[in-house]
Amino acid sequence: MEAVISIVGSILGSLAGKAVEYTVDPIARQFSYLFKPKTKFQNLRGQLQQLKDARERVQQNVNQAIRQGEDIYDNVNRWLTEVNGKISEEAAAQFKHDEEKAKQSPVTNSVAKQRRRPTPLLNSWKKKADSMEYPTHLNQKEFFSGKLERFKISIGEKWGWSEDNLETSRNLKLKLNKSIHNLYDIGIKTLLRKAENLYLNGVADAMDMLYDPDIEGFSHLKHLYVRNDSEVKYIINSVKLVSCKVVFPVLESLMLYDLMKLEAICDGQVLKAGYFGRLKIIKVEDCKKLKNLFSFAIARELSQVLEEIEVYKCESCTELIVEKREEDDDNIVVEFRQLRSLKLFHLPNFKGVFYSEKRHSSSQQDARRVESTTATSLFDPKPKVVFPKLKKLHLYSIDIEKLWDDHQLHVTSSSVQNLTSLTVTYCDNLKNLFTSSMVTSFVQLERLVVEDCYKMEEVIIVNEGEEERMRKIVFPKLQELKLDNLQNMKRFCFGNYPIEFPFLRKLWIERCPVFNTFHSDSTTTIVGNEAVTVESLLPHVPKYLFTDKVSLPMLEYLRIYALGNLERLWPNKLVDDSFSKLTHFELKYCKLLKNVFPLSMLTTLQRLNQLSIWSCDSLEEIFESQEEGSSSNSTTHHLVHENIAFGFPQLG
Repeated sequence: MEAVISIVGSILGSLAGKAVEYTVDPIARQFSYLFKPKTKFQNLRGQLQQLKDARERVQQNVNQAIRQGEDIYDNVNRWLTEVNGKISEEAAAQFKHDEEKAKQSPVTNSVAKQRRRPTPLLNSWKKKADSMEYPTHLNQKEFFSGKLERFKISIGEKWGWSEDNLETSRNLKLKLNKSIHNLYDIGIKTLLRKAENLYLNGVADAMDMLYDPDIEGFSHLKHLYVRNDSEVKYIINSVKLVSCKVVFPVLESLMLYDLMKLEAICDGQVLKAGYFGRLKIIKVEDCKKLKNLFSFAIARELSQVLEEIEVYKCESCTELIVEKREEDDDNIVVEFRQLRSLKLFHLPNFKGVFYSEKRHSSSQQDARRVESTTATSLFDPKPKVVFPKLKKLHLYSIDIEKLWDDHQLHVTSSSVQNLTSLTVTYCDNLKNLFTSSMVTSFVQLERLVVEDCYKMEEVIIVNEGEEERMRKIVFPKLQELKLDNLQNMKRFCFGNYPIEFPFLRKLWIERCPVFNTFHSDSTTTIVGNEAVTVESLLPHVPKYLFTDKVSLPMLEYLRIYALGNLERLWPNKLVDDSFSKLTHFELKYCKLLKNVFPLSMLTTLQRLNQLSIWSCDSLEEIFESQEEGSSSNSTTHHLVHENIAFGFPQLG
């Protein structure tokens, strides 16, 4: 009998079912049949055939259930009877008659004429629609109270499921724009109690379901999606849950969207043991009043299971975790040992990952909430919250001055040692990403992207007194590096030491108008009583984008785009094997550049197979001439024999 219920449930869809979908929808579109009757009747015939097939599947399962001695619900029998009457031989003959009549009807009649004089075809199908008793009067409470073990039900509108990764077998979607209590008398509690995947869109009083003893705290729910609830302030109200059982014991993902009054996930400080016991993913978007996600005490409960945090466009959000003044956790450091991904997007008032009310007076706390001052650093300089397993960090439009504090290197090291991907976009108050002393901690970093950060001047800044102790900078596993639209970016780093990228394969440097060297030499001399750089004394000496202190032995793809201050790319002398693996090189909109390669790179570029150069207005030659009568064109065709594109006015 469970199989019968499952099939009928899929036919009924939400309340009216597939019978309505296959018959009412085509009838409601009858005017379209006046213009393309052949195509439209073919579609309608196909839909009716689907209804017949569904009837046959239900009948087979009913017969099997009878043979096994099971009872058949009256509503199932009524549905079969009604469908049998509507797809009988007599109805099929009438359908064929109507189809032939439609073919004979001229399609050139005006729409106005058709409205004034309805066709016999339209009248006939309207009578069918009026006479048919669709199975919307089923005893839904009896139906939903059946032994439903597998279901996929949408109520309120037809939602698609194809985009969802449905590893769950009991899935429910509700879009009502009214109170959930309106559905209690149709047996919705049974579905809620059993649901593993629950979507709530515009369902008023949705969180009241948590405190209903019949629902048992959603003991089977794995994925919860809540959207467009204009009243909910907290997902969990600790006061109402005093007498309740464990809530969300197996919940793995929590998605909250467009909750205009949401202030926090839980209004209390402490969760009972077992609440959110398996929560791995939390995503919050467009929750305008959300100030933080949870208290320090709740963070402790989640620290051993949470794997992903994403917060988007929450304009009031100031931190992820707040330590309340009344919490007694002074000597505790919370380690999120499972957290792999942290994404923070469009948070204009964000001050940092962690904030302690204990460290600030009430007046300071109020001022912090009101004023939109820039945060000192993203991660707390006196950390009580750390992320030792963090792999992906993505920041977009966050007003911070620093990512990590300079004076907590040992703690910082533990938080970034497993980081594989770092993306920073539209963080306009950042002037650099990290200090030279921190570089040794990025032992797993594979991808680094810095884009659209207006004040960014360099990626690595050298600590005072640090340069003398440094021998070199190495990014041991970095494979991709992208610097894009950084209006004040002067260089990647500054110092009198080499920098090595032993596994870097792709490099983009784009739209950086003052960028003219990747690594700037900091050699100094004494002038008067002041130490000044040699570069500042020789301003007219050309600067090279890549010097002999930059090692790129595995680089395969290089894109240089719109570097308006760039004069030279390479000197005659390079680090051994640098650029020897280069296969793809794009060079565009570098207006001061006069040549591309020094002649010394002839033997280095043996693997280059795609070269694209566009709109470099001052360019005179591909290879810098070193002898009278040198032919740059012949050299170019010797090295690069396919996929070559040139577009510049002064090629010599």
